[in-house]
Amino acid sequence: MNLTKENRQVIKVIAQSFSCLKEDWAITGSFNHYLQGIDIVPNDIDIITTKKGIYAISEILNSYCIQNTIYKESKNLKSYFGKFKMQYTKIDIMAEVENKVDNIWLKHQDWENNIVNVKVSPNLILPCLKLNYELLIYQRLRFEERSNLILSYLEDIK
Repeated sequence: MNLTKENRQVIKVIAQSFSCLKEDWAITGSFNHYLQGIDIVPNDIDIITTKKGIYAISEILNSYCIQNTIYKESKNLKSYFGKFKMQYTKIDIMAEVENKVDNIWLKHQDWENNIVNVKVSPNLILPCLKLNYELLIYQRLRFEERSNLILSYLEDIK
């Protein structure tokens, strides 16, 4: 894994800053996929946490805030959401995520039981969502391209 110097610095700050959190949190999305070995260029760092966790993280990252944490609802997504930026790296934090599929709201349930610790370097371990769990979510959302990418990777490492 060849993290950019900037990404390495940002995830070190995140890991150190979040070490005092009592709430669960995990890296998700393209940065998670990259950390676990998928050949993808992440465009940001997505973090999922609990409702209490998002407000605690918002306080920790306050000086990097570019969009205050609020509850947002759009046509197909609702969640607590905050946006931050360290150096040039965007960080999106979300909690209580729900996606609308076929007019039914689907909660991202059980994510807290689908966390794996990923060793990024000898001194840096980050909580990330298991790829099998992310695959399930992408399949439920019918995100075929990302589903196929994860599925192909999981089949290759068998």
